[in-house]
Amino acid sequence: MERLAAEMPMDAPWMKRKDWACGRIRSGGVAALVLWWVVAGVWNGFMLILIAVFWGDPEYDDAVKVVALFELIGLGILIFAVQQTWVWIRFGGSLLELASIPGVIGGTLDGWIQTGIRTFPTKPVQLVLTCRRSRRVVRHVKGGQKSDTTTDILWQTDRDVEVGRFTRGPRGLAIPVQIAIPYGLPGSDNSDPHNDIHWHLAVSCDLPGVDFQADFAVPVFVTEKSKSDWTR
Repeated sequence: MERLAAEMPMDAPWMKRKDWACGRIRSGGVAALVLWWVVAGVWNGFMLILIAVFWGDPEYDDAVKVVALFELIGLGILIFAVQQTWVWIRFGGSLLELASIPGVIGGTLDGWIQTGIRTFPTKPVQLVLTCRRSRRVVRHVKGGQKSDTTTDILWQTDRDVEVGRFTRGPRGLAIPVQIAIPYGLPGSDNSDPHNDIHWHLAVSCDLPGVDFQADFAVPVFVTEKSKSDWTR
């Protein structure tokens, strides 16, 4: 991977990120876990405070029932946070090793996902590659400004990796990645904070007692290897 990175032109946009430049991208597990726990804590804490304030007052019986329904959503978020924490403790983070840098529009995204899964799954592993556009619109309102962010999926494809293609990596299960990307899509771009293009590769598989998931922000660009006739 170091040799591949050394051969890249220094003005290539994917060289601006260290993990992209060396082709070793770690899953965003820790940050996502912290976010889920923060959301679960704030949501459940706020709902419980409302229930405690209104509890026992006949005038607010209907309000308590509505808040209790929202608290069920909070419990669902909490359960999900616990499940994902258990997955992290059991398997640790995953690592995507790119075979070539970057992923090519009008070409392919190739590499291996190295995981801490010790027992090979008995069912196919699903890979999902997604191109998203995030737009931030600032509107002038009375007393200041208000910003809204919308996210649109520009393109998405999924692949099932069959059991026979798994190999054993340095830490556990190694999952091959080879996904064709049609020509004409936008490349990764965060130069404009109001109009970002993100490419993400997600992997998921069913394991006994747990649903394993990992997500990687991947570099995908138009390069000299791009083939303009790859339009499907």
